[in-house]
Amino acid sequence: MLHRLFKIGIIVLTFGLMTVLSAQSDSDIFTESADLLDQYRDGLLLNYAGLASIQPDLSRILRTLESGEGLTTENRLGYHCLGYNLKVITSILDRYPLQSVNQIPQFFEQEVTIDGELYTLQSLEQMLVSEYQHGAIHFLLIKGTKSSPSLPIHDLIRSDKASLDSVLKAVLNNREFTYVYQPTQLINLSSIFDWYSDDFGGIDRVVALIENSNIISLDGYAVEFDKYDWTLNDIKNGVRTRYYPTRLLTKSEVEFQLFENYYTQVDPNQSFGFDLRSSFFNQNISLLFGSNRNINWGVFLRMRSVNVTLNRSIGTYFSGIQFFNDQKFVTNGIETYRRFGITAFGPQVKYRPTFNLRGNSLIIHTLSLPIGKALEGNSTLGFLDWAGYTLTNKWLYDRDLDSKRNILFDIGFNVENIDRRIFAKQGGYVVLSTPAMIVYHYFPAPKWTLYGLAQIVPRLALQNYGTVQSDFVPLGQVGGGIKRFVSDLVELELLITQFFGGTIRRNAQTVNIGMRYNY
Repeated sequence: MLHRLFKIGIIVLTFGLMTVLSAQSDSDIFTESADLLDQYRDGLLLNYAGLASIQPDLSRILRTLESGEGLTTENRLGYHCLGYNLKVITSILDRYPLQSVNQIPQFFEQEVTIDGELYTLQSLEQMLVSEYQHGAIHFLLIKGTKSSPSLPIHDLIRSDKASLDSVLKAVLNNREFTYVYQPTQLINLSSIFDWYSDDFGGIDRVVALIENSNIISLDGYAVEFDKYDWTLNDIKNGVRTRYYPTRLLTKSEVEFQLFENYYTQVDPNQSFGFDLRSSFFNQNISLLFGSNRNINWGVFLRMRSVNVTLNRSIGTYFSGIQFFNDQKFVTNGIETYRRFGITAFGPQVKYRPTFNLRGNSLIIHTLSLPIGKALEGNSTLGFLDWAGYTLTNKWLYDRDLDSKRNILFDIGFNVENIDRRIFAKQGGYVVLSTPAMIVYHYFPAPKWTLYGLAQIVPRLALQNYGTVQSDFVPLGQVGGGIKRFVSDLVELELLITQFFGGTIRRNAQTVNIGMRYNY
């Protein structure tokens, strides 16, 4: 009896384990493909040179799709779309480099097997449209062209009409495929709407959907279809339209960045009847190299100019942009001075964590090494920069909310001004901080980015190591900025923020200008 129960238990346990593994497999295959592909996508474009390094992994996933492992009723549409898109990508990689899929004979007649069923790419597309009776499916399948849609996140594709309606609504609000120009009463549509108009219920229905989405009347508007661009959707053939902070460089790729941060604050001094303005102009130059698809290395150099002066006129606002060295001048206990110089350099590393959340997360470590003498000042010189080492650590995570909006979280842990004074228990000043920032990006048009940010910086300052004293002084800032790609390789940026904290009466702002060159 016990022997029989033991055998039954083994059977039940085995069946249960197989059920769990089967339930997990579809999630695993979607997660794995997203982790692989997300590193090589930039908007509508793909980095095929980078994708070549993971082609064996993509082919292995295709073999899994052929067997039907993990296929369920709920994920059926996403499962078949994944098979279609992976077949397109691997077929291009087999013949890469090329300029267009038209260079591959009978490209859409290539065969792909999913769950034991043999299709051509064309027949698979027709089968899915017929089964789900929805034209939005045409925007879930990439064609390897600049006019095809961007690669979808396949595990978010649901096998129901409501989900497909949401896909179509997003397409009708995406300027890449639908553009309403009111001054000339013209509607520009993707050629996909022309070729497959019956699948969308006719062009009149498409126009009606655009009306409902935009709450405007389109009576009398003409409809034109854009010329389809068969150029390969390769990042080398297109203009980058947006920059993702979590993006890693691919192998042999180089990024040069110049970021100028101007911080100025005014502290009232009621005792003497004047305000004191302290201004810091930081010029940070960084060079980053792509090592492989999971890690980048780089170096940075910082130059700083500091001006502490009496705030007697509006002309002192940008007084920090003066490259002079003056000795401290003390009046009624108030120090004023000017200093500038190269103050720090150091290494930087960026990499994907193992918990990469679809490839949209990134960890950055930067070590700042001081350069120069008496950086923190002495009897004749004022403060310029920290004289100790600084280690900054960041975790970035961003996610697209829809085709035009993105949200970024930036959480850090920083230790500033570490040196031998800690171990010698001498007088010093070390700052621990855990900055947390949220950034909302909006993409109004190709190559343009608008964004707003809010940040809070809890700070703990430790002083006098013989008898440690601490001071908790949180800071915060809010602001907004704009970015613009002025060429295929160069992006410019402007950011303005307002600071809070430190002292209640302090008034502080930053003006930031950046330039990024990526090759």
